[in-house]
Amino acid sequence: MWSTKKKHKFIKHELFNKGEKRYALISPSSDPRLLFPVKVIIKDIKFEEYNPKYLVKIIKFYDSFTYLKNNFLDIKFVWKFDANPKPFNKDILNAVYGGDVKTTEELINKLYENSDRNCFVVDSVFVTQLYDQLENLFIDLQDYFIESSIKDLKFLTTRAFYKGQYSIQTHRAFFNRLRKFIGDLVTKWPWNSYINKL
Repeated sequence: MWSTKKKHKFIKHELFNKGEKRYALISPSSDPRLLFPVKVIIKDIKFEEYNPKYLVKIIKFYDSFTYLKNNFLDIKFVWKFDANPKPFNKDILNAVYGGDVKTTEELINKLYENSDRNCFVVDSVFVTQLYDQLENLFIDLQDYFIESSIKDLKFLTTRAFYKGQYSIQTHRAFFNRLRKFIGDLVTKWPWNSYINKL
């Protein structure tokens, strides 16, 4: 699970004020790997032990409507400080899945119609001043999650007692297969240095 302490290495974040337009990564507490890049207005601030939290209202999505329809609407979010995660209101779901809402702009307008569930709580380390900072943060986090998943896959497929269809006998054999799959995409480090990270 993604922890607050690990987040500090990605950005040195500054404190923003209520009413400012900024950029953020929205994620559900149930799966912090699921990140939605958005532009927001900061509605409120709550100070906590490690990082402040912001209450934000989305004014622009950077994912496609299709992606949001398939991944954003069926999960729970925290809508206000010190509250438990809750799902979207049924009228939003009915409007989207019924075809009345077809674009990201229409989705935002529909969110605004709901007074109790139209804001999102986000950790301050997931809020940036500039779009480029948001993009770089998203890339860093996605790279981390992808590499963690590769590491998990290595341990799952190379266990000696596992004899299923995905069984790989050695770590060396796993990395040989991995190199054929993504070797041309790994450009930051020499291949041997890269696999040592995994």
